[in-house]
Amino acid sequence: MIYNGVEIQNNLPEVTPNALKKEAFLFSIGIFNKKKNFHSLLHMMRNLHNYKLVIAGNNATSYGNEIKLLINEFSLQEKVILVGTITENEKSWYYKNCKALLFPSTAEGFGIPPIEAMMYGKPVFMSKLTSLPEIGGNVAFYFENFESDSMAKQIELGLTIAEIDPNFSSKSISYAAKFSWDTCIQKYLEVYRETINI
Repeated sequence: MIYNGVEIQNNLPEVTPNALKKEAFLFSIGIFNKKKNFHSLLHMMRNLHNYKLVIAGNNATSYGNEIKLLINEFSLQEKVILVGTITENEKSWYYKNCKALLFPSTAEGFGIPPIEAMMYGKPVFMSKLTSLPEIGGNVAFYFENFESDSMAKQIELGLTIAEIDPNFSSKSISYAAKFSWDTCIQKYLEVYRETINI
């Protein structure tokens, strides 16, 4: 198995988005279609206190409209912020400053955001479906189901574990390093060499 390479752009100019001040927040990012399962996060936010949720990505889609309606229906306008498409500078800021990445996707061939967040040493909470357990390994936290109370409890527990483990951030960064483009290229070269020798 050869995994995709993932790269973050270091030393980007600091850009602080206008969407947040100094509130503690959780972060999610992706295209707005049903498989990203953002609606489960909205249900969960009614049970999770002390945090805001920022969701990035182009929300000008039919599913994006569903999410906006749910935000209004659940009166989450002050807790859930849709920031739309963001720049690399803004994405870097969100990763650096969030408490964790939430990635409840129900169908992924790989899943780049979890690895990006780990490269910043952040806790990652995601589903157990399709390729995600293989990508997250034993470093990520997994939702047992998409029941709002269960998801909220898992996040609270995982954040506590990450906070009391002084090595958590370094372990995440070390784990994510194996998804570098250098490693990806070397493995492809090994396959090509083996094929030529056959």
